[in-house]
Order: sequence, then C-alpha cells, then structure tokens
Amino acid sequence: MCDIDIHIVDTLNGHQDRVWSVAWNPKGTVLASCGGDKTIRLWAKEGNHVLVTLPRYKKSTESTNSKLRD
Repeated sequence: MCDIDIHIVDTLNGHQDRVWSVAWNPKGTVLASCGGDKTIRLWAKEGNHVLVTLPRYKKSTESTNSKLRD
C-alpha cells in the first residue's frame, strides 16, 4: 500500500452545488470547473478568483474539456 499525504491547499467558492469535474489549461494558469449548478467557471491561478462564469445549461454539466486552450 502507498502512503499519500493529501491536504487542502485552497478552497474556491462559487458553485452552488457539487463540482463534477475540473481541468487545467496547458500552461496551468486557468482552471475550469463544472458541476451540479449547471455552470462552468474559469478560475485564475493567481488570486483564486473567477474569470468567467458561463451561463446555466439545461442539464448539469459533468465534464470539462481536458484540452483547454490558453
């Protein structure tokens, strides 16, 4: 068995329901998150703030594209 030390580094507040998926852009500067509140949010690495909140969709969004562009 492998011992792994996991701890919370930061908390991003904004989604109103569970988060289903997150993905970094190739440069590691923007994090995309999506979830049960039917929004997709783009977060800045520096400053931990929301850059963009994309509008609500009819269904819960369960996946982010793993090939985000800069």
